[in-house]
Amino acid sequence: LEKMSAQGLVPDPADMRKLKNLLNDFAVNSGRTGLDALSAYKNLFYATTIGNPISALSQIPDLAIMASKDPTAFGTALKDAIKNRKLEFGFDRYGKDRIASDILTTGDGLREGIKDLKGNPKSAKKWNRFSQVLLNKSLKWSGFRKLDMAMKSLGTNTHYTRLRKWANAPDGSKLRNKLERKQKEIFGEKYDDLVAALQRGDVDDPLVSQAVFNEITQIHPLNSVHMPTAYLKNPNARFAYALKSFMLRHINFMRSELIADIRKAKSPGEFAEAVGTYGTYIALFAGTNMGTTALKDFILGRDVTLSDRAVESMTQTLTGINRFQIYQSKNMFDT
Repeated sequence: LEKMSAQGLVPDPADMRKLKNLLNDFAVNSGRTGLDALSAYKNLFYATTIGNPISALSQIPDLAIMASKDPTAFGTALKDAIKNRKLEFGFDRYGKDRIASDILTTGDGLREGIKDLKGNPKSAKKWNRFSQVLLNKSLKWSGFRKLDMAMKSLGTNTHYTRLRKWANAPDGSKLRNKLERKQKEIFGEKYDDLVAALQRGDVDDPLVSQAVFNEITQIHPLNSVHMPTAYLKNPNARFAYALKSFMLRHINFMRSELIADIRKAKSPGEFAEAVGTYGTYIALFAGTNMGTTALKDFILGRDVTLSDRAVESMTQTLTGINRFQIYQSKNMFDT
């Protein structure tokens, strides 16, 4: 930061303070944990809500998110997965324990290197450790972890296929311009190196790995960077974000990607394409949500009413809230 300031890249002292605060949140506060009782509550909450086979099916709508940006790339990745049973760019290269930042576990379920509110190393109490082990086991035996890895691997392969297709497009073409518009701001002077690595299909190049990771984290909050600063600064309040991290990323994805593309369109053609992508996303996500909900209701022996499911699916698509939160809201108003 001092070097950036000396180069005039951060001329405003207020900006310097903001950057320092953000880095402190991501590098220091994210590693701190609150009260053991609250951590145990959050672990047990996750174990009892998503640690079962029915909840594991809730990841199926991820397919719509992958397909909305480039249905052709998604079709190619899906065909390769079915035909070869092995993806060229699997998610396992980023680690097998990455489910989400707020439920990232390692080993026997105890997060490594956890710290108290003052930043001092601490060890969790036995009953808190038990809750973390229970969460790990429930995610494993319910099939949630395996399906999560499969969906994320299909996602990374889809994003890699799409980025490579854009990189191999002719200079000045619509696809190459789209790649430059999306990636040059991120990679700066290394953008040309990224394009070259994509063109030669170098899956091990760190720039390619970073570009794909940036794409997958538009929806999945895999690091502390993808969590709100309020979550990082308040370890004792993190349980309040349970089952909401995906919702927040979902809303941010629509705002920063889909709606932003509509707002930034510089020609009628770009505007029409951005609106079409947004419409495709809404149709695919709402459709897969409705189908998944109907399937879960059928398995559980519930009445399947498509009209109610359509309203729920559209609500989930446009707001990002999950079905559990929808039913909580209904019960609150009914009482």
